[in-house]
Amino acid sequence: MDLSKLPQRSAPPPQAPAPVTPPQPPPPRVAIDYPMTGDGILSLGFAEVWIVAILAIIFLLLGRNFASYELSHLTGHPYHTNVTWTDDAHPPNTEVPYPQLEGFVYLTDSGVFFFGIVLLAYGIGQAYVTMNLSGAAAVSLLTFFIALAGTLYNLGVSVKLFSAGVLPLMSILAFGLGAYLAFHQLSTFKALRIRQAALRSASIAAQ
Repeated sequence: MDLSKLPQRSAPPPQAPAPVTPPQPPPPRVAIDYPMTGDGILSLGFAEVWIVAILAIIFLLLGRNFASYELSHLTGHPYHTNVTWTDDAHPPNTEVPYPQLEGFVYLTDSGVFFFGIVLLAYGIGQAYVTMNLSGAAAVSLLTFFIALAGTLYNLGVSVKLFSAGVLPLMSILAFGLGAYLAFHQLSTFKALRIRQAALRSASIAAQ
């Protein structure tokens, strides 16, 4: 039998290659909506500024004995603690000076008072930024140095009280918050300088 005379089956047509789907880019990240001004400067609202001011007044009142003592010392007036020595090393009914009160009262009060000044300066600096007042950059830089000084002072108070076996809770709180406020004000100052440079460049380009 001649197999060549049998009907031949046609070959199937070639299949087109499946289209290759390009990889899709990942979805864009959603930015967190922080309270910022138009050029990215993080600032507080008026309500937060008032809260900071109230906290500043509270801390200043807590450390008012230190302020009263220093004011009396500068003006030459005596400052009475109404606490007398009870040991034999001092004459009877002798008043204990304020810096020598038991429990490191002088250091604790001074740290609290200085932290109140830091909070007050921080509130003023944020008010300048929030209202976009002239000189906000200079005020932010000054606030940074005030916060840095108050933070370092409370760090010193904490170390001294720790070495004496006392747990300085208020000084630790003032040190932690003061460090954050100093960092925030330094960041605000840098952002304000960038804004000023951009405005100067735009002004020159428009001329």
